[in-house]
Amino acid sequence: MDGAWRVSKVQNTVLTTYTLATTATIVDIQVAFNENSKGKAFFGDSWQSFLSVDSYDLDNDGNWIVKKGYTVASSDKSFPTALYRSDKCFKGYAFDKTATVGYTELDDDIVTEYMNFNKTAATPYSATNPMVLYAIWGDCSANTAVRTITLENSDKGVYKFVRKFDLGLNAAGTAHDSTSARVYEYADANMTFTQANDGISFTGISFTVNDGENVILDTETKMQLKADADSAVWRDYDDGLLNVNEEIYYVRRVGYVKAPILKNSYRFAYDKNYTDAKAVFYSPDFVASEIYTIADVTQSKNLLSLDVMARADACVSGWSLTADGAKVIGAFDAVALRKLDTLAAAGKATDKLYAVWADKSSAECSELKTFTVTSAMDASLGSFKVYRVLGEDTTWYDVGANGVEIPTLAGMKLGVKFTAATSTYTFGN
Repeated sequence: MDGAWRVSKVQNTVLTTYTLATTATIVDIQVAFNENSKGKAFFGDSWQSFLSVDSYDLDNDGNWIVKKGYTVASSDKSFPTALYRSDKCFKGYAFDKTATVGYTELDDDIVTEYMNFNKTAATPYSATNPMVLYAIWGDCSANTAVRTITLENSDKGVYKFVRKFDLGLNAAGTAHDSTSARVYEYADANMTFTQANDGISFTGISFTVNDGENVILDTETKMQLKADADSAVWRDYDDGLLNVNEEIYYVRRVGYVKAPILKNSYRFAYDKNYTDAKAVFYSPDFVASEIYTIADVTQSKNLLSLDVMARADACVSGWSLTADGAKVIGAFDAVALRKLDTLAAAGKATDKLYAVWADKSSAECSELKTFTVTSAMDASLGSFKVYRVLGEDTTWYDVGANGVEIPTLAGMKLGVKFTAATSTYTFGN
């Protein structure tokens, strides 16, 4: 700017204005706002209007830098102040990053500093070399409003909230650029913001399970959200931009976040689920109980084969988590884990798998075969009994005049005992 010039201030009750004495050129004030938090600050949604490919930058400490131009004749001299943290309160901007108080609008001190620097600096302030103002953070007052979001299941892992801002089209005009991904990690039960009076949004939420936990993340189920009203119900987070500080009719739309985790290891006792214990026969492959574990929702473990147990009049058509057969599971997989999770949440037992029986005339029992043990000896000579052993239990069956019908099970062994009517007869092997 050529020629001598003088700045004088004219004060009114609303705005501070500046008059240039010897030039018609309006003085530009180019400012770069540095968040000065090493990536800890939350940027309110109102920052979107200041962000573009040309205005955004990043320093070596991970701080976002946003440039904004003013003139001394600007009607709007306010600085963007929608900056929040969990542990500190925003105190304005200052020339020195270690200051304790700062400015929230363009005022005399900043304009004077800007002009004085440009009088002597080899590289004066400009659009490409703006004056840097650092956000100042300090302790919050006792009555500071704190916004809290409860993070369910945080004892099992770490939440990551991601925020990106759109910077508009790139230089080539072929695609939209964005800010670097700001990631906020939480292993605590709560996420908090101080002084939050603007929308605070995230572009993604994820959860990582801690090593050694007996749960897995259900990656096939959405993250869950709930408002902070007493009557609120859980709803799906459908990905994309989510404003967690939005208020509708005095209710915050997001008061709780819950990662969909599932207990991934169970011990089941296999229950015959039939009152007449003698009627149920077992193959050697039957086990009384089994522990099942999967590492993620894509895995699946087979349950006991359905042909390890049978009756002469029925076969096993499935295994159910409830005795009424309403919660049948075909394998130990994510589907089963979700059913187990629902039962556990309702306070129901989750430690048994019950046999579901189908009548031998049904299609499910097309493979069921039986045989009958009969006696060809006159009853006056003695009687036969058949027995089976299961663990430490021995069960006896009288052959009688009509014989005993028994289901055919692979590998099943039965014993036979003859009791003579007199000592005249004995029964060999």
